[in-house]
Amino acid sequence: MRISRLSALLALALALLPGFAVARGAQPIPASSASPSAEPVNPHATPEARALLKKIDQISGRETLTGQHNFPNHLSRWSDRIYDLTGKFPAIFGQDFGFAGGDDKDSVEGRP
Repeated sequence: MRISRLSALLALALALLPGFAVARGAQPIPASSASPSAEPVNPHATPEARALLKKIDQISGRETLTGQHNFPNHLSRWSDRIYDLTGKFPAIFGQDFGFAGGDDKDSVEGRP
């Protein structure tokens, strides 16, 4: 599977936005007993990257983030469909840039 840095960053950033779907599998652990331990591998990580890593570490083992891939010529069709069915958007939005040509579903020429 191909994934660009920009796509990965966008997908992770969306996970932090309020109102996105998070399935809860267990009772939340009180904040006082949660002790996030993840540190970025990049010592020069931005405050936003550190906050994202902290959020993911805090929910690890307690919550599940959902994601949906959308083809370039469908824009957000499948994420919107999930919202229509559940009332929540997926936490992670995936999409290729559409560098294929012709009638391919990933084609830049197939975009609306």
